[in-house]
Amino acid sequence: MPELTATIFVSPATSPLHYAGSSQPSHVMFLDEGGRAAWAIYNLTDCSTPISYLIPQAPETILSDALLMVGATITQDPNCIEALMSRGFSPGDGRIDLSAGEFLPFKEEVLAGGLRQARVGVATNCHSTVGRQIGELTSLCDEVELYFATPLEGDIISTRG
Repeated sequence: MPELTATIFVSPATSPLHYAGSSQPSHVMFLDEGGRAAWAIYNLTDCSTPISYLIPQAPETILSDALLMVGATITQDPNCIEALMSRGFSPGDGRIDLSAGEFLPFKEEVLAGGLRQARVGVATNCHSTVGRQIGELTSLCDEVELYFATPLEGDIISTRG
C-alpha cells in the first residue's frame, strides 16, 4: 500500500522568488515508503507521467540518492551524471534501481555540485527516513526550505505530571 512520506520541490537557482521568498518549482519528487522505498520524479510542465522512478540503495541513502537524481536529471550537473553512469544508468532511464549491485554512497562533493544550481523545498514528517536525514541536506545546499507535517496524535509526547 502506498505511503507517501516526503516530497521534494526543486526549482532552478535562477528562478525568481515569489511571495514569502519562495521560488516556483519546476520539478517535484514523491517518496513512497510503503513496501520498497521509491522516488517518483515529475516535471511540473507535464505531470501526466513521472520522468523517472528511483529505487534507493538503502534506507540510509534515501535522501542522498534523491539529491543525486536532482543533480543528474534536473540541474544536469556533469559530475552527478557521471556518478549515475558509473553505476550503469543514464538520467533518461525510466527506472533506476540503485539497490542492485555494490553499496556505494555518493560523495558529498558530487551532491553539492548538483545542488548548486537548485533551490530545494522538502515537505516531510518525523517518521519519514528523509525527516531523519534532513541534516545532510542542509549541510549540502545553500537554499533549503523545510516543511514538517503536523504530528499525528500518536507522535505527541505527553509530559509526566
